[in-house]
Amino acid sequence: MISMFKFLVEGLALNIVGCIGISGNLVCIIYFSIKEGKSNFHQLMQCLAAFDLMYVILSILMFGIPSTIDGLSDTEAFKRLFTNLLPFAQIGLTGSIYMTLAIAIERYTTVCHPFFKLYHSWSARMYILPIIIFSVMLNVPKFFELRVASLSLEAGETLNLTDPQIPDNFTRLTVNESRCMDEVIIEQEGDTYDYVNIICFNNETFKE
Repeated sequence: MISMFKFLVEGLALNIVGCIGISGNLVCIIYFSIKEGKSNFHQLMQCLAAFDLMYVILSILMFGIPSTIDGLSDTEAFKRLFTNLLPFAQIGLTGSIYMTLAIAIERYTTVCHPFFKLYHSWSARMYILPIIIFSVMLNVPKFFELRVASLSLEAGETLNLTDPQIPDNFTRLTVNESRCMDEVIIEQEGDTYDYVNIICFNNETFKE
């Protein structure tokens, strides 16, 4: 029963929804790339779609495909691939969350404080570059968090395990802090805004 639920939800459902997400994000990236007179909003949306695309693709590779192919997740090659892809997936997730927050701030200043926006012409780089740097730095400990080890059993068999690999107390503290920050932001901001709400709000702003 559990294996069937995992196959249907983590396998088929995740892959189908993920493919839809990949298509939607690619359309957004292409649309905002060829759009004339791109504003900060368009560049931020393009960057948000890139972060989302990165996270969706890696989620399918790490969770969707292994749930549909029996025995794949037990191979040593997959476990080594998983430990290398997980930090990049976390970078994509962190970037997506903070980029959504940046879009909310940009829309707020545009609508509620238009004169401030006129006198302070901030480029999209002032939003994008700090978020990229912060997303990478926050998830650096995750590159050292897991490793694949082989243990020889008494019967002569080999068991592959994914174990924590935390060099010292400072890294352990950094990992715990990064996890807490991710959980707090995800809980508070993860589902606050989505593409549809942002685009609808932007259209209503230009109408008014």
